[in-house]
Parts: sequence; structure tokens; C-alpha cells
Amino acid sequence: MLSKFFYPESVAVMGVSPAEDNLGKNVAHNLLDMGYQGQIYLVGRGAETLFGLPIYKSVSEVPGYADLATILVPARMVPAALRDWGEKGTQAAVVITAGFSEYGEERRDLEQEVLATARRYGMRLIGPNCQGVVNTDNGLCLPFGRYTKQTLRKGRVAIISQSGSVAGSVAYQLSDEPLGVSKFVSVGNKLDMKEVDLLPLLFEDEQTDVICLYMEGIDCGRELMEMGRRSPKPILVYKSNVSHAASRIAQSHTGAIASDAAVTRAALVQANMIPVDSLSKLMDYAKAFSLPPMKGPNLAVLSSFGGQAVIAADVASRCGLILPPIPASILENATRYQKAKVVKMSNPMDLGDVYQTEGYLSAFEAVVALPEVHGIVMLLPYVPEAGYAGITTKPMLRRIRELSAQSGKPVAFSFVSHPAVLRRLRDEEDLPYFTNPEEAVEALAASWRYWRRRNLAPQKVPRLKVDKEMAASVLRGAAGKLPALEAGRVLSAYGIRPADAVVCRSQEEAVEAARRMGYPVVLKVESANISHKSEVGGVAVGLRDKGEVRDAYRSMMNRLACRSLEAEVEGILVQRHHEGREVIIGARQDENFGPVVMFGLGGIYVEVFRHVVFRVAPLSWTEAEEMVREINGLAILEGVRGQGPLDIAFLVENLVRLSQLVTDFPQVKEIDVNPMIVFDQGQGGEAVDVRIIVGGHG
Repeated sequence: MLSKFFYPESVAVMGVSPAEDNLGKNVAHNLLDMGYQGQIYLVGRGAETLFGLPIYKSVSEVPGYADLATILVPARMVPAALRDWGEKGTQAAVVITAGFSEYGEERRDLEQEVLATARRYGMRLIGPNCQGVVNTDNGLCLPFGRYTKQTLRKGRVAIISQSGSVAGSVAYQLSDEPLGVSKFVSVGNKLDMKEVDLLPLLFEDEQTDVICLYMEGIDCGRELMEMGRRSPKPILVYKSNVSHAASRIAQSHTGAIASDAAVTRAALVQANMIPVDSLSKLMDYAKAFSLPPMKGPNLAVLSSFGGQAVIAADVASRCGLILPPIPASILENATRYQKAKVVKMSNPMDLGDVYQTEGYLSAFEAVVALPEVHGIVMLLPYVPEAGYAGITTKPMLRRIRELSAQSGKPVAFSFVSHPAVLRRLRDEEDLPYFTNPEEAVEALAASWRYWRRRNLAPQKVPRLKVDKEMAASVLRGAAGKLPALEAGRVLSAYGIRPADAVVCRSQEEAVEAARRMGYPVVLKVESANISHKSEVGGVAVGLRDKGEVRDAYRSMMNRLACRSLEAEVEGILVQRHHEGREVIIGARQDENFGPVVMFGLGGIYVEVFRHVVFRVAPLSWTEAEEMVREINGLAILEGVRGQGPLDIAFLVENLVRLSQLVTDFPQVKEIDVNPMIVFDQGQGGEAVDVRIIVGGHG
């Protein structure tokens, strides 16, 4: 049934009239201009015919069956329209009409009536509030904006977009590049059909090589990740609506809810989708994935310009690509074509002193044949006239592209020339190119990261031995913030060691607890209502004798009394003070992706690096280690300036254990271990301050 959205044998357009501003008229025009060969039924008022096709006054008058109904009637009339088509047996509909939940909450009941009507007849919907579907393979073109075969070129890139205008913009750019479009779907409010429903159709589509997603809201995060893992094709994802201002606009545009950008990006990468943060990057990466795959990190740069070569080398280093040395024999051969012999060659190969097409081709043929080179960036001049810049000829470019295809290695071009000249070259040769060296190198780096992850063996999620029943006994019936000792018991049940702690309710109890633990100790206020202890003067560290413990206890209680907080205090927590480096680990339930785990450096490094990393749980060993090694300031964990390496294996294991805990107990809404003290390699560590928020009964 879902294939009817792309390959219907008959299409109905409901809401048609000959009026100049009628949107249904545009849809009918698009179908005819794009060469759709199936049966077209028009339903509307105001005339007997349009473009030589009859206009039926009602669905009941339509003589045949419509595989796909396109609806452009006022919002209040949509349920009745779906009922009429459902009675006809139609099982696929595109509701272009706007004015539903994106308009206001008062329209949500109408939206639910639309969905209920469709389900009553076993009908699937795209929309409402969308631009519909395009299939350049058969001429199906349902947007109300005007398109032609010239403005919407056939190609091998598919688009699924929550926004119709973004879909149209990307389609125009792909057509101009020229990469072209295979399929185009604007999903709008996603009342029924969502990205996860449409992606399997594109996986099987022989006309599609690359898939682009534009999303303002994610409502099936786990399913989307599963689609990414299953996909046989690269999926580029531009997730917008990550700021408060954007959220306000998106809410009225598509009903989308903003999501955590860091979590979303991490989830996409885990599922081997390719996140982008701009439409221009979406286009650059689409170009890269139209080339042969970048199967390794080794890049060669051949350039006519020294400055551009330097830029390319810098970007390659930043992106994790390697510029391997070019064999001396190839460099020596290239110098034979130099005129002044004043430019020293390496990688990048500076060909600025070469003035012959033969020299460029000779260098390229030798480099592309090197097994250690996985991709090439060519930075060239281009003018159609002869002369110095005439070294870049069309036959030379064609030969380079032939060799690229034969070798299975990508070649990314960037030219220096007048934009009008390059536009003619692109149109005449169907040649996508990059505007500058940065774009070319970054796009090939994205290709390498994708193919590297895709070729990895599937990662198994471990199930570690834990005491799930103990954790369940603590969490059963709990709500809100757990007391510190109870939170410690939950961690202990999952093999995460909390620091020894005692809750004391008098100075003498605190002194006795400190004596048993051994000095130095730490005092912390224990209260379900105080989240940030240090902000209220509720922390004292490095206490070395009973006098300091008494003084700290008394001063702390006095400060809390001044703030009228003493009534909320359940006691003062006494812990042994340990030296070590601090990290933060945590977990929470994300509304889009479910349980996620977080890791970052702690202590002063939180302020220095301002960087944490996320992964969606449950974690494999590899994913947990990636989290640790991805953090800014990894050198601090590995040991700097005479300090030995920390116990990274301990961190990895604790992230896996925390991931298992938050997956097993979805009622645990948040866990913060801040800080976790990590000792030297092989010595482990312990959770010093634990905060667990339980959302309800488990």
C-alpha cells in the first residue's frame, strides 16, 4: 500500500478550480508538466474542465478508483473528504491543507478526527500542512508550488522534509548542482506517516542513492536510530529547531518540539546517520556521497595554488584525515613539467609551476593509483580560453572523472574562476564541484566517517551481572530525589561503587563518623530540597581533625538557618575525602530517544572545557570507550606533566553499568554522579556525590 505514495496508477486532486490563485490548479498543472502518465481525476467547482480534464463536482461522481488522493479543501472539510475517498476504497492520501495543530491547540480535535477517519478506512496519510510528494521517475508531482522538468531535474538524491519550503529549496539546489532529485516528500505535521514509515521505501528504491532528511521535531527517536542502522544508503540529517526562538516558530509551523541538539547529534552518529548543521553542508555532503566512497582516511591534495593547498591541509588535520607522503618517483616525474622549477612538491602537491595539461594528468594518474591514497581533492583554475589557466580543460576533467570511477576513489573538485564561467562548466559537464577547499575536504571526511562506521562489525550490548532486585526494592514506590544513602545503594546494586558515607544529625555523630572513616573528611548537607549544596554553603572539604569537623558542622547549620533552610535538612553527610581527578557521569530519560548517558570532565575542567558527550543507552563497550576518548581534554585522563594515566577502563565499565541501570529502570528520570573520583590506572575510583530523581512508581 505504501508504494502508492510514489507509484500510483491513478491520482485524484480534490479542491480544484480554474481561479488564478487556486492551489489545486497548480497541482494539476505540475502533474501534466512533469509528464505523469497515470489517470488524473480532478474534483472541484467553478468549471466543467481544466487543462482538458473533466472536473467532477463530488467524489461520488468520479468514475474510477484513485490509488492516491490529494486533498486541498478547507481544514473543516478534510474528514468528510477522507470519508468519501475511503468509501471509494482509496488507501493513500496526501492532505496538503493547513490549519490544524500548527495553528493552535484548539485545532487538535479536528486533527484527531482526520486521523480517526483515515484509520476507519485503513488509509495512510501524509500531512496535513504539507507540500506532498514528488517522484521524478514517473512524473508524480503534488506540491502546490510550480515545478517543471527543467527546475526539478531527475537525479539520485531523495528528500524527506518536515517543511515544504525547505524541501523545495533543497530540490532546487540539487537540480542546479546538478545532482538532481529522485523522490521528494514533505511530511508536514506527521499526523500519520513519519520519516520512519517512508525510509524503508527509499531503502528499496532503485532510483535513490542518497537520502536527505530535514526534521524540526523527532517523535520516534529509537525507531529512527533503527532505520539508520538498517539503511543500505547514506542518510544526511539536518535537525533544526534547537533554540528557544526556533521552537516558538516551529510550534506554529509544524507543531514540532525542540530537542537537545547534543543528544540528537550523538544518537544520529550512533545509528550511522550523518548529522549536518546547515543547508549548505547538507548540499556539500550530498555531493560527496554522489562520488565513490572514501574508504580510508588518507587524502592527497593536488593544487595549482599554494595558499589553497595550505588551507586544505589544515582542514584535513582538523577532520582527522591524513596526508600520506607521495613517493619520490612521482614527485620527480611531476617536476619535469615545471616551468621555473621553483615550487617544492610534497602532499599537498603544489602544481602552481606546471603549465601543461599533460603534467596535471600525469600527476593525477600516478597518485590515484597509489593504494595508500583513498581520496583526492583537486584545487584548480578554470577558464574556457587557452593560456595559463587553460590547463584545466574539459577533456582533462572528463579523464579525471573516468579514472575516479575506475579506481573507486572520490575526487572532489574546487575551482578558482568567475562564477558565471563555473556555472557554464557545471551545466555543460553535469559536474558538481565545491566552492572552496574547506567544503571539499570536510565533505570527503564525512564520507570516510560514514563508510568506516558502516564497515564495523555490529556492536553487542553486554549484560553485566548486577543485583537488579536490590535496586528495584529501593526504587519501588519512590518518587522525587532519593536520599543520598538510598541513591548509593542503587549504584552499588549495579556495581558502581559509592564513597562510604554516614548521615549524621549532631556534631558528635559527625565527629564519631569521621574518626571511624579516617581523616580527612568531607561534610555535605543532606536534603531532598537542596539540589546545589555548595550554593547554600552546604559543603566543607578537607577537614583534618575533630575540631574542624565540629566547626564546619556548626557553621554549616548556622548558614542554613540564616537562609531558613534548616527545617529542610535531614542531616549532614560525612564522607572520606579522596584525592584524584574528577569526572561527571550521568543519565536521563530523553523524551525523543529514551535513556541516554552523559560523560564529561569534572571539577575546574567543567568550566575550562564546557564539554560533555552523550550516547543513547544501552551502550556497547566500544560506544562507552568512544565517549571517554571523545571528550575535550582527553590528555588529562591519559596523563600530562608527570601525572600518570587514570583508570580509563574503570570509567568505561561504569558508563556501561550506568547505561544498563537507566535502561532497566525507566522510572529513573535523572542520575548525576558529580563528581566521580578516578584514581590512577588499575586503581578504580568511586562515586562521591550521587543524585537520583525518580519520576514515579516503578
